[in-house]
Amino acid sequence: MEPASLLLGLRVALALLLYAFLAALLWMLWRDLRAAAKTSTARTQKLGRLIVLESILPEVAAGTVYPLASVTALGRAPTNAVPLPD
Repeated sequence: MEPASLLLGLRVALALLLYAFLAALLWMLWRDLRAAAKTSTARTQKLGRLIVLESILPEVAAGTVYPLASVTALGRAPTNAVPLPD
């Protein structure tokens, strides 16, 4: 076997290994993205709601509905999910 044909065979084998590695990497990334998409749709589901039954405050009317997230802040700050007046 000549050295030139041996080098050509090694180059072809290396190229095939490189393409196989890249294909495996892309397959794993695709599988991970599909799994992340499934979990993100599960996170967007509503977890519940808070309904005001009665209120003596005019700012918070009875029947007001606040959607609840996994972490819902209640307080006086206007940035809270459920702002409470002073």
